[in-house]
Amino acid sequence: MNEWQDGSRTVRVIRNNRANQNFIETLDTDRHVTMHIANTLPEQLDLSLQALGSLGWPVDVSQ
Repeated sequence: MNEWQDGSRTVRVIRNNRANQNFIETLDTDRHVTMHIANTLPEQLDLSLQALGSLGWPVDVSQ
């Protein structure tokens, strides 16, 4: 699991290699926003994280 935080915003990545699925959970406590992203293919994970990073979420795709 990876987790990044920036003030009120948190991004968590949960990897399930046995089921070949990845999940991204985002939480913004200031704006009361929660997102759940489920990727069934590992190659989609980095693209989703890059998109979140472009939107200003605290993400480090190098990890």
